[in-house]
Amino acid sequence: MAAFAEFYRHRNSIADKYFAMIEEAQKHRESEFMAAIRIQMAWKAHVRRQKLAKRNKMATIIQRNFRMHQAHILVQCLRVEKAKTERIAYFNAQATKIQKCWRGFDSRRHVFDYHKQQRYLKQVADANEQMRRELDDHYAETNENERREVFKKSKRIQKRNALKQHHLVSTAAIPSIFQPPAFTKDAEAMPAIENFIRNVNKAKLVIPSLGNR
Repeated sequence: MAAFAEFYRHRNSIADKYFAMIEEAQKHRESEFMAAIRIQMAWKAHVRRQKLAKRNKMATIIQRNFRMHQAHILVQCLRVEKAKTERIAYFNAQATKIQKCWRGFDSRRHVFDYHKQQRYLKQVADANEQMRRELDDHYAETNENERREVFKKSKRIQKRNALKQHHLVSTAAIPSIFQPPAFTKDAEAMPAIENFIRNVNKAKLVIPSLGNR
């Protein structure tokens, strides 16, 4: 009861204080409102900057990971391409070796066959030897025929000359020129010549003409 009485006595002063405080608040309301707005703006700007920084950081991380992923894929593709290129080059080199060996074998077997060439060279040598023998035989036969013809022609000339020289042989009264003294150089051959002339004339051989002389 005493407290209520005390409150009741000071009721006017409490109301005055209340209204005074309201008036004071009204005076600073605009500045406090603007200050609150500035604080909110600063806080919101800070929050936005924090979020933007975080987003930028996250975007950087995402981009870095994505670029790393792309780089890994590119490296794998390059490795596959390199392996493919090396494999193709290896296969081409091996195919070239196989082709070279096969071409060498085929060439030695069919084109440049050593044994076949040796057989061919032997055949050529045999053919040349046969040709040489035939040429030698032909040459020998030709020379023999020529020698026979020369001998026959010489015999005909000798007989013709003997027929023309029948008056040179010896008679019973006069010796011929074919009866030289014994010391003459051709003393031994002269009687043979005279006998040849005498025999030819006795046989009365008809000697064929030798043609144009």
